[in-house]
Amino acid sequence: MSKGLVTKEKWWKWLEDKKDRLFLSERAQKRYGSWFPPEVKVVKNGKEILLPSGEEMYRYFWAGEEWKVEEGEVNTAPLFFFSLPCEARAIIEITDKVFLHEPIDKNYRQRRKSLSLGILACLQPEPTCFCSLVGGGPFWKNEEALFLVPRKEDIYVEGEGELLSYSEEGGEKVKQEIQTLQKEVESGLPSPLPSYFSQELYQHFEDEEWDDISWHCMNCGACTFLCPTCYCFDLSIEGRLKGFQLRSWDSCMFPKFTLHASFHNPRPTGKERVRQRVMHKFSYFPEREGNFACVGCGVCVEKCPVNWDIREAIERMVEKIDRLRA
Repeated sequence: MSKGLVTKEKWWKWLEDKKDRLFLSERAQKRYGSWFPPEVKVVKNGKEILLPSGEEMYRYFWAGEEWKVEEGEVNTAPLFFFSLPCEARAIIEITDKVFLHEPIDKNYRQRRKSLSLGILACLQPEPTCFCSLVGGGPFWKNEEALFLVPRKEDIYVEGEGELLSYSEEGGEKVKQEIQTLQKEVESGLPSPLPSYFSQELYQHFEDEEWDDISWHCMNCGACTFLCPTCYCFDLSIEGRLKGFQLRSWDSCMFPKFTLHASFHNPRPTGKERVRQRVMHKFSYFPEREGNFACVGCGVCVEKCPVNWDIREAIERMVEKIDRLRA
């Protein structure tokens, strides 16, 4: 992996022919908006690019003697998405695992192939952030993406690609400065959850603790729509002899999400729905895929209209599990 410094002048030169293909996460824009041109498209997170809130999967029509089906078009133009480490993790460690493993989602794969990622170090974690708790960090990086640390007059860059051709050698002094900055930013962050948590949490499916944990959640679904790792969707057919299949975001917080045609609902109350959200992110997914399905961005904590805090749910279950293990 190459490393170097890119001056502001060269950074803007590199961006010049990419203005109409740049995406920036909303949270990254608050911190680093001045480093990007006004034309940059600001999105909540990468999910809006890779898994749009509503998209036509295919169109169909009756051609007199047979059905004709035409697949929906997917924009495959090369795009660049710059985000904070947690938001990049959401793509690389969660949604990629879901949609690029068998059965592969063709639309997602096409968009993902044309999307280049840039990870902007999180130099000012919000009070609601808890990335270190779930295995991440403000300086989390991945070989699939550029890693950038904006400074006063330049940007420290790690990775491969065209941008590195604009860089200059930073030397040992710059290396030490970046390491010192990382230690300062990461000091005081909480330790990762215990390795046994996901497995032990599964044993508490019927625990009475869920009643108290869930009671003031409204099940409005705001957390799931804003979450960069929530990927549930619904498929609906619009039209009879002519129409299309629509894929749209859905939420496990909604009562109808698990409502059967028989009108039986295995998650009839808010308790079951809150439990499902926590269990999926912190037990089911990690037991199957090896990492939590939460990146600790804290957007759900920040935006919840009734201040329901997923960190409190985790803390309570960790305390209970540790108490029983003692």
